[in-house]
Amino acid sequence: MLYYTSNLKIEAKELLKKLHFLHSGVIMKRFTISIFFISFFFFACSESNSSSANESEKENSEPQESVLETFTDERDGQEYKYIKIGNQTWMAENLNYETEDSYCYDEVSANCEKYGRLYAWELALEVCPDYWHLPSKMEFELLMKNVGGEAIAGQMLKSKADWYTIRGNGTDDFKFSAFPAGMRNSDGSFEDISRNASFWTETESEEDEYMAYYLVLDYSVESAYLRYHYKGNARSVRCVKDN
Repeated sequence: MLYYTSNLKIEAKELLKKLHFLHSGVIMKRFTISIFFISFFFFACSESNSSSANESEKENSEPQESVLETFTDERDGQEYKYIKIGNQTWMAENLNYETEDSYCYDEVSANCEKYGRLYAWELALEVCPDYWHLPSKMEFELLMKNVGGEAIAGQMLKSKADWYTIRGNGTDDFKFSAFPAGMRNSDGSFEDISRNASFWTETESEEDEYMAYYLVLDYSVESAYLRYHYKGNARSVRCVKDN
């Protein structure tokens, strides 16, 4: 009888151990499943946020379907195209308003019809039509950002034709249509037609009062960049609409 009772106790203990093991296993299994679903949830949220951020960045750098519109300069009746890029509205061709001390490249009137006129900085500050103005350095920086960044802004903004080489042409994805109008030096010489486009800003150099910033697009690179030089040189003007 004592032997039988002892065996029952041993078997009971073994059974309790097995039940405890099974119970622990169930708990661990449930715990593992819970960890899996929590990890999956956070991973899905992270992917969703990452996807949203990428989509937002893509939308900012890719050209939006914009429509060219036109307005008439009441001073001389000339009609200009304009386009919205981001929150800015830009003229989609160079200004061709004739004033004293404005120039056609090589003094050829056909160049003004195609490329617009060239203006020294002091005059460039005043020539935009009503409700438009000469852009600041910051406004050009925003333009470059809106078309994908400085590294590709030249390619995005340059016209599809008329640059020095075929590879120098742009894609004109945003319909800005920057033509290589060249420039006029203060000594009266002209240079860089077909090779270079440069647009005055209203921003003066912090280092030299005789210089001001301008945007440069060149046939040899896809980038665009801002630099400063003497105000007496004549460059193209692209007006941006007042807010």
